[in-house]
Amino acid sequence: QITELIMEVIQKRRALRAWPIPYLRALTVILETAFPHFPASVFWLDYLAVNRTCAVDTVQRIFGLMPARFATHIDYLRGVNWYREFLRSLFIRHA
Repeated sequence: QITELIMEVIQKRRALRAWPIPYLRALTVILETAFPHFPASVFWLDYLAVNRTCAVDTVQRIFGLMPARFATHIDYLRGVNWYREFLRSLFIRHA
């Protein structure tokens, strides 16, 4: 759902496919080796692979915070050339 919301905001449509986690992990390891600043990691895959949900009211009940809706706060993504930003992040040099 998050990916679909982001695609809608940046006005890009891509086919979403479900890949088995072991294949994604192998592909990510290869890409991390080829591109040291690749924006994904096997740690992110592990985090996303596990069901980490809780009751909807947990943040408000435990911390007293009222979280904002994600869909109403992602307009800053509009108007950015994300392909160029992706390529720039892959080949950026750090001293």
